[in-house]
Amino acid sequence: MGMVGFDGTVDDVIDSLRAQGAGGNDEHRLIGQDEVQALLDTLADSAPALAGALVPKLLPLATVTAVFQRLVEEAVPVRDTRAIVSALVANATRSTEAAELTEIIRPALGPAIVQTLAGLKEPLAAIAIDPALENLLAQAVRAAPGSAWPFDPDLGARVGAAVSAAADALIAENRRFAIVTTPLLRRPLWALLRARLPQPVVLAFGEIPDDRAVDVVAVVGGTQQLTEGT
Repeated sequence: MGMVGFDGTVDDVIDSLRAQGAGGNDEHRLIGQDEVQALLDTLADSAPALAGALVPKLLPLATVTAVFQRLVEEAVPVRDTRAIVSALVANATRSTEAAELTEIIRPALGPAIVQTLAGLKEPLAAIAIDPALENLLAQAVRAAPGSAWPFDPDLGARVGAAVSAAADALIAENRRFAIVTTPLLRRPLWALLRARLPQPVVLAFGEIPDDRAVDVVAVVGGTQQLTEGT
C-alpha cells in the first residue's frame, strides 16, 4: 500500500483511505508500513526520543504495523499514538511477536477502551463468563496454543449463541458493553464472537481500571446451562 500523504492519527489515515475508495469490513488492513511510519514521523516532532527508540532499535516496522492492525481490527482507540508507542517501548523486550505484544500492551490502553464504552465515570456494563466454562475454554486454548480457533465447533457455537442471547437486551437498548474474561481467553473469545456480535469488545480483567465500577448484567453459565439452552 502506498503513502496517502497524511500525517495524522491512524483514524485519520483510515478516513483518508476511505475517501480514496478503500475500506470494507477489514479496515485494519488499510494500515500498512508506510502509514505507520508516517505516524512515527509525526510523533517524532513532539517526542523525538520516544519515536526514535522504537523502530528499528527495538522492533522492526513490520511488527509495529501488525500491532496497530490488530488494535484497529478490534476497534481499540488508537488516536493516542504516543501511548501505544510508549507501551511498545516499555515491553519490547518481552516478546517480538505482534500478537503477543498486542496482548501485553492492551492493559495500558484499557482506560481509553473503557471510556469509549462507559464515558468518564459511568459503570462498565459487562457480560461475564462462568468460571467453570472459562476453565473448559482455557483447556482448549492450552491444548492448541496459537490457534485462531481452538474450541470444539459444537461448544464454540453454543458459547457464541449464549453470549449473543445475553447481549440482545443491551443491543436493543443501544447500550455499549464488554465481555470480560481472562487474558488467556480474551483474543480467542473475540474471534469466536466477531461473527455473532457487531464489533464485540472483549476485555481481559486487567484492562479494566481499578477505580472503574463494573455492572455485570449477565453471566454466561456452565456447560449444563449451555446444553439446556440448545
